[in-house]
Amino acid sequence: MYPTLVALNCLGRTCCINAATTARGMQQVGLLFVLSPALRWLYPEGAARARAFARYGGHSNTHPFMIPLFVGILLSLEEEIAKGTLPESAVSSVRETLATTLSALGDSFFSGTLLPLWALVSVALLLSGHIPLAGFLAVGFFFALLVFRAGRFFFCLPQTRPRKHVDRKEFIAQDRIGPQEAVLFMVQEAFRRWFGDDYRLPVPGP
Repeated sequence: MYPTLVALNCLGRTCCINAATTARGMQQVGLLFVLSPALRWLYPEGAARARAFARYGGHSNTHPFMIPLFVGILLSLEEEIAKGTLPESAVSSVRETLATTLSALGDSFFSGTLLPLWALVSVALLLSGHIPLAGFLAVGFFFALLVFRAGRFFFCLPQTRPRKHVDRKEFIAQDRIGPQEAVLFMVQEAFRRWFGDDYRLPVPGP
């Protein structure tokens, strides 16, 4: 479990991830800036820390509104790697695919639906003379977005509460799944938290 200050530091930095966007690496520099407080806390040794930073040296790009969710899943993966539960190659196997998936979801929901709807409603309110109402709508939308970003971030971070499902460590110890399946299991487990403890993942057969 990450310290509160480390988690809040990473969450706050997600608002600045596009400040260092480059034509070649896109959000590469910004992602390292966001993850650096957690990586420095997880890996106090220089060699392990250098390998951790090197894992994010490639191209990275996803929707800005989905960045906290993306970072939360990556931090959860890194904690499992630091514990020795998952191999270091686990990040590279899901980072690019996850970024692309979240980018598509963000483009379709936020950029393609929610933002145009908010703009049309705001224009209609302004033209009809309801300027204060349009302002309240903008402020409400802004705070709703902040709540969404913070909620998705902490939702994906590792939790210390007891879990009722079969742990992935037990799966790996029994050789029932490999590292790649363990990564997928961990990502799916993040979504299980959203649906509640009654949500059950199918247990792979031998």
